[in-house]
Amino acid sequence: MGMEKFFDIKCRTSGLTPHCAIIVVTLRALMHHGQGTSPDPENESEEDLMRRGCANMEAHIENARKFGVEVVVAINKFTGDKDNLVEIVKQKAMEAGVHSAGDSCSFNFFYVT
Repeated sequence: MGMEKFFDIKCRTSGLTPHCAIIVVTLRALMHHGQGTSPDPENESEEDLMRRGCANMEAHIENARKFGVEVVVAINKFTGDKDNLVEIVKQKAMEAGVHSAGDSCSFNFFYVT
């Protein structure tokens, strides 16, 4: 809702033209979204729940693209986050059309405890 208000109201009245939208995700939030769509979250693997939860991220990517801007997905990584789940999020973002920075991108993670 905030992104749509920004593009529909603020940009139109101010003449601003953003070049990209940054979508910040956490593994915890995506996993939570996956549990909400699972018929049996207790017996489903973390990987399956993450794949399901990424549908929420994909919807946000699609919404941002409606405004004609490129999308950057930033993963807010915490200390206990598992690398295999981070890879699933990266893969799902790329499948949704977000380009990978590949090896040319360096990552600095700030851990919140």
